Amino acid sequence: MTEPSRGGLRFAFYGRVSTEDRQDPVTSRARRPESAALVAAMADPGRGFDAIVIGEYERAFYGGQFSLMAPLFEHYGVQLWTPELGVRSICGRGP
Repeated sequence: MTEPSRGGLRFAFYGRVSTEDRQDPVTSRARRPESAALVAAMADPGRGFDAIVIGEYERAFYGGQFSLMAPLFEHYGVQLWTPELGVRSICGRGP
């Protein structure tokens, strides 16, 4: 099990290279297993992160996807950081 540093957070990064309007099929398909693995890792109490920082909100969530994912972040106590929106933690246990 990975121990958190004193007073610090461990971050995972989620970045996506394509949007709905500008799909790059090869790159987009290659990243999907990684995002699924990140979501699955949230359930592991020994995961190596406390928070996920999103590279670009619009590329991470489309339409109502955030409302479907937010309960998972909350349930597993994983913070979601979206720097481009100026939001430090929008769900999960805030610092």
